[in-house]
Amino acid sequence: MTNKNEEVEIELPTSNKEKYWFWGIVFFLLLVVIALHYVFAWILMAKLGYPNDWQSFSSFGGFFQVLGSLFSGLAFVALIATLNLQMRDLRTQRKLVKETIIELKDSATAQKEQSKTSQLMTRLSILTSLMHSYQENIKFLKEQNYQYEPIENKLNEIVNEIEYIHSEIKFSSSIQHINETTKS
Repeated sequence: MTNKNEEVEIELPTSNKEKYWFWGIVFFLLLVVIALHYVFAWILMAKLGYPNDWQSFSSFGGFFQVLGSLFSGLAFVALIATLNLQMRDLRTQRKLVKETIIELKDSATAQKEQSKTSQLMTRLSILTSLMHSYQENIKFLKEQNYQYEPIENKLNEIVNEIEYIHSEIKFSSSIQHINETTKS
């Protein structure tokens, strides 16, 4: 279990700034490809002249198959980049979920131990009050010369139970201390 002062360090896949840079570069490359497309068309028309029949249009269009392939390649690269970003995000989410589950289990265990200790402390408080009451009764009975042995036997049982609870609390505290030192 981590302390409140400790922070869990997790490598986030990308910050917003990095995402903006990535999409800015993609947009810039797209603009460059479109500009090359028009420059290429303008150069071809300047050298070959404007096509005037269908066969010339077909030949002119064939020159742009290279640019079509380039667009397809860029689309594939963008798809791979997007898949890579999604995989990194999923890995980070999985890591966060695992760490959260571990922290929740540790918290539940600590809460159970705390509940057990709280119950023991409550029982100890009740038994201590009862013990003081029995001691007062025995004192009164001794002063009055009445028989007090049954109450004294009950008092001894209460004292034994108080000692047992003290040992349980010490044992629980030592286990909790050991758990905290092993996790640090």
